[in-house]
Amino acid sequence: MLKTMALILLATTSASGNSVFDHISANKLQISSSRCQNTSYLDNKDHFESVINSVKERDQLKTASIGGLLVEEESVKLTAAYRYLTSHLDYKLRPAKDIDYWHLFKDGQCKDVVCAAKEVFGPETGSFYMGLLLETGLNLSALGYSLLKPPIFQGETEASANTIADFNGLYRVRAWQEEELQGYLEGIYSLPSSLYPLPPTRLAQSTHEHRRGPQVHSNATIIMYPAMLELEKEYQKYTMVHEIGHVIASHFGLDTNPLWFEISWQIDRERNQVLRKNETSFVSAYARQDIFEDFAESFAAFRFNPKSLLAHSPEKFNFIKERVFKGQDYLSESECPQ
Repeated sequence: MLKTMALILLATTSASGNSVFDHISANKLQISSSRCQNTSYLDNKDHFESVINSVKERDQLKTASIGGLLVEEESVKLTAAYRYLTSHLDYKLRPAKDIDYWHLFKDGQCKDVVCAAKEVFGPETGSFYMGLLLETGLNLSALGYSLLKPPIFQGETEASANTIADFNGLYRVRAWQEEELQGYLEGIYSLPSSLYPLPPTRLAQSTHEHRRGPQVHSNATIIMYPAMLELEKEYQKYTMVHEIGHVIASHFGLDTNPLWFEISWQIDRERNQVLRKNETSFVSAYARQDIFEDFAESFAAFRFNPKSLLAHSPEKFNFIKERVFKGQDYLSESECPQ
């Protein structure tokens, strides 16, 4: 079985007819009114071009050949970003084989990878995808999934129905529409620049529901499922931050750190199980699922509902504050993390 972590959003309906998610660590108002909102990337249409130019000015230059494109004296980082955007993938979503775009570049109209990205994705989308990847580590490209097929595990003659369903949810994706990204971008830029870039991470829109049902909206790869498209922007924003929490925790081993584990969890060695030990220390019902969701929910609460996290568990609040946010928090406007 293909392993994923997922944020499950179970909605109830308010008197006004709006969806209410009472099992996560912040409500719609807390998310929308949280301190230190950052929309500078929206106000500056040239933001991502500026990111690209800044990298190019400071980086070493090398000649490279990528999928039918030859670039001379090009930024090493820009070359790597372009390759990540336009490569076939392995099952861990890492570039495995260049996609051949010789038909686009055979006449020599592109001399650099920024021009190439604009040819492949379109003038505005190309610089947006490359700039976002360079700045945050998040890759919006839907290219490169086509060579992947459902795996056949030992003892099987063909992929099982469950494996195919898991595979389709993870690896059958489509290109983003610009309007679909607004809530996710707000989530990305609600976090301080010191957290970026993340380890290279795919952010894709699946064409299939998760096999556990349409209530499963995202997992830490990060794949967004079709049901996410129906959610209000605030919950898309929250989900993005929750999933980034998973990425950061996994990369730095924070959710398996003994100091984190010991706050709310214990091992029952007789039954070989991980059990909760302090029910009042969880910031949401969903945080009680396991140590991984405990961290991601606490991370999202630190951003959108910090007073609640501090009240439930000062230990978790301080762990995240010191180990992720470099001693800064969102309790007051004057302390906006940079």
